[in-house]
Amino acid sequence: MLTLRQFNIGPPVYAHLLDYDVLEDGQSIGRIREERDTPKPGREWFWPLPGAHRAGVLTWGYGATLDAAKAAFAPIGRRSRTVPY
Repeated sequence: MLTLRQFNIGPPVYAHLLDYDVLEDGQSIGRIREERDTPKPGREWFWPLPGAHRAGVLTWGYGATLDAAKAAFAPIGRRSRTVPY
């Protein structure tokens, strides 16, 4: 099960934006955060996977809402743990 933990590492100017560490079984597997500046419609939330790019695995994406970003992240975040670097 994926869980979120608040995680703000950006500059103070972005402290008002929500930023989460995504955990699976207590281990960090990525992040989901509110997009900075003025996001395009449907891109209000950004999710990256940590580490280098991985062949055949999408490593980032967007969602219009936090729930949409979590739904898009979940299957990719889980699958990425089984794909070698």
